[in-house]
Amino acid sequence: MKTIWRCKKSKIGPVIMLLLSLLSTSFAVLSQEQGFTPSVEINLLQDSNIYRTADEIDDTIASVAPTLAYNKLYGKQAIGFLYKGEYKHFSDNSRLSYANHDIAAKAQLDHSYSLSSEFSVNYRDNIEQPGINNAATSQLSEFNQVSRTGVSGKVLYGARQSKGQIVASYAYSKLRYDNNDQEFRDYSSDKLVGTFFYRIAPKTRILLEASAANLDYENTLNFDYSSKQKSYLAGVEWNATAITSSVLKIGYQDVDYANDLLSDLSGLSYFLDMFWKPNTYTLFKIGASRSAKESAEQSIGGYLSNQFNVSVEHEFTHRTQLSVGYQYIEYDFNYLQSRKNESQDISVALKYQSKHWLQLHVGFDLIERESSSQLYEFDAKVINAGVVLSFD
Repeated sequence: MKTIWRCKKSKIGPVIMLLLSLLSTSFAVLSQEQGFTPSVEINLLQDSNIYRTADEIDDTIASVAPTLAYNKLYGKQAIGFLYKGEYKHFSDNSRLSYANHDIAAKAQLDHSYSLSSEFSVNYRDNIEQPGINNAATSQLSEFNQVSRTGVSGKVLYGARQSKGQIVASYAYSKLRYDNNDQEFRDYSSDKLVGTFFYRIAPKTRILLEASAANLDYENTLNFDYSSKQKSYLAGVEWNATAITSSVLKIGYQDVDYANDLLSDLSGLSYFLDMFWKPNTYTLFKIGASRSAKESAEQSIGGYLSNQFNVSVEHEFTHRTQLSVGYQYIEYDFNYLQSRKNESQDISVALKYQSKHWLQLHVGFDLIERESSSQLYEFDAKVINAGVVLSFD
């Protein structure tokens, strides 16, 4: 398993040094109070279609997912570290067994009443789940392995409760694919986002947001997928309570490819994220988005993803909770008139808090993708049972 930090020093080194210096400053002012909250989730799954192909092959999978979180606090300053792992073993197809790793560090600094900042560094080394992008799936000897390195910073002028607030952020990420001839998808991205909030009511703010991103693909000898992306959004943010809230943004996006053979993407863009708690025991979540995605197929440009999801969580007792969710994704290939893809995911999960340190759960997932081309179609059923152990 490769876990090498593979960033070009000439491009990312100065940024990392700056962020590390800021993080070291925050360490100095934080108290020695600390919180360490480890947990581990253990699951046994029965997957009817492990490759997500038209020809189904099933398997039984054992999964162990540890989480290690560590935080320090001093007043309004906070710093934290997180490790999330996932180790899966396939019973019949052991060559597909894998380990995922996600490591992150984050600092939240409150400089004054009106000025605060956030900085984060993260590294991910994981497999790409089959069937989650626009590529056709096939029976492989191993799943696609991808690593992502990211650095981000955010500056906030004005508090959330202020009449107005300005938020500016920068994010750098670098993706590397390590196997299955996926190197043509390697790229680095720089993204700037600026958002202005203005309060029009005690619980309501309107917003204006503009973003610009450059995606530079590394292996451009045969085909260059590099692009410049921009978006302009307006919206509203509503916070009735700490739990009941919603954000709606709608506007225009534009993706301009460096290669003239690729069709540029432009048009409507939107984002909805809503949490509604009508009573103490029930929580509804609703989300929707339309955004440009990078292609996972060679010689084909990006596509527009229209996504909708809704879920409800209900507590029958203080120990027992039922969750039901539905997700729908439409793949919009405006340059491939003969092709249309749609995917759906229905999930049900029942959780029981046996002890304060022990949670039991069972779940069921029904996943399917329909397409005008049979090559992209599949359906899968996943049944799982497991426990979550929390350690004080």
